[in-house]
Amino acid sequence: QVQLTATKLFRMMSWGLNFSSSGSSIYSVGVIVTYSMVADARSGAFTFSRDPQKSFGKASVLIFIDENQNGVWDFGEKRLPKISVLVNQRETDTVSNEEGILFLTNLAPYVPSDITLSMKSLEDPFLRAAIKGVRFIPRPGKTAEINLAIITVGEVDGHVLTETDG
Repeated sequence: QVQLTATKLFRMMSWGLNFSSSGSSIYSVGVIVTYSMVADARSGAFTFSRDPQKSFGKASVLIFIDENQNGVWDFGEKRLPKISVLVNQRETDTVSNEEGILFLTNLAPYVPSDITLSMKSLEDPFLRAAIKGVRFIPRPGKTAEINLAIITVGEVDGHVLTETDG
């Protein structure tokens, strides 16, 4: 019996081809496609991965400008697209979509994860994270909903002139 399998790994799935022979006139050829699909309930978008997802944690992160500084997204507050985050101090290759939502997968289960804003993805120098970050413990098959508020800061520049007699 002879069996030959070739597999190509892509980011969202893996493709394979299987050839086997078990005698002088018995041959078989098979195509293998492997992927995992996860839905983000907050945005309704699907994420595909070549790795199984049920044993990992996930996070749906909403990034917005918190105009009233209450830490919660309120109707009318602007959601920010194209913002990235750090997970445990490592840059991710995922950015928030047009609705300001970023979906993270493959988070190690039962191990604390720290989510912080990547300050280099903020184009406006007067925007800052309202809090340093969020720590949570991912659970297998569950999606944590996290809000990362951004506030506007400012600076004052000028000169002070004092006059004294004498």
